[in-house]
Amino acid sequence: IIYLTFNQMEGKKKSDLKLDREWRTPDIESKYEFIEFLGEGTYGQVVKARCKKTGEIYAVKLIKNIFKCVYQARLTYREIFILRKLSEIEENIFTTKLVDIIYPKQFQPSCYKEGDAEMKDETKKGPSGVGETGMMKITFIFIVMEYVQTDFRKLLNSTPKTQLKEEHIITIMYNQLCALNFLHTANIVHRDLKPGNFLIDSTCNVKVCDFGLARVMPHIPSVDKDMKKLQKELYKYTSSSTSHKERKTRLGEFKEMVTSALSDTRKDREKTPRDISSVIMSRWYRSPEVILTYPYYNQGCDIWSLGCIASELVFCCSTYSQLPSFDNRKRFIFQGDSCFPISPAKGLKRSEKNESVSANDQ
Repeated sequence: IIYLTFNQMEGKKKSDLKLDREWRTPDIESKYEFIEFLGEGTYGQVVKARCKKTGEIYAVKLIKNIFKCVYQARLTYREIFILRKLSEIEENIFTTKLVDIIYPKQFQPSCYKEGDAEMKDETKKGPSGVGETGMMKITFIFIVMEYVQTDFRKLLNSTPKTQLKEEHIITIMYNQLCALNFLHTANIVHRDLKPGNFLIDSTCNVKVCDFGLARVMPHIPSVDKDMKKLQKELYKYTSSSTSHKERKTRLGEFKEMVTSALSDTRKDREKTPRDISSVIMSRWYRSPEVILTYPYYNQGCDIWSLGCIASELVFCCSTYSQLPSFDNRKRFIFQGDSCFPISPAKGLKRSEKNESVSANDQ
């Protein structure tokens, strides 16, 4: 067994927690004691919590504005559906297990502070959040999952850096491949693979989390075969040794190649009941077909993302990264003129969150 030692990668302690007001509902506070703040994104927060009844440690994820629009409701439903199905597989050791789903059964204005005017407005029509129609307005839910010690983002950004040996890197990359193979065998495309969505413990066991953008995909053999042919031509069109101007020209040529190759499989792809989104994952880890905004792609986009993560892991955790001439920006495969995530961390400007894809975004 290969062991890891984590240094200075703890989250914010309970005394430093600055949680959203939704965490103050009695339905969640009565069951869990919040210990650490683990992460935050566009749709909510994740907190390390202890079950008051059993003493077990879990990760609790808050998802806000679940019915803000049809798209957000669909993403929430998919995440819960996929987590439930994967958790039912006894042999599953590659994804975080779903423990419980908690939705607010009662909205009590007294449990909120005086400044929470918006939340009070939602409950003023009747007692316990029941409106004139007798229906309770639910705007958020909590997803309780198993807790894993840390994630790859914290591992790579830890200060001082955790020194990973060659056997650590080999074990981690192998476990990542096993986890991805498990998902693809179940016809699930994650679509948002990045260091923060790979969890890891002290024995280098890897688990995939955050299925908010995942999709269950139909199996289309002809498309799989077609994309394998394009892989041989891909390197010369995306080689980092070329200049930005040359790469831009070559990407245009590659786009024409993809268009021609996919035309032969259009009928097969049209059998898919619903098109998949052309813009999803964080741009640093996007595959070429996603960069070029094609609405039809497959599990290959996850493989590309995993390759980017593997490169980042090797460069950031090797002695090469300690050299004075090493530029941290080189750890990303593609730089582009702008690489803002599609689902950015809280704090980015609004204009940076939904920036359109251009030829300079790589």
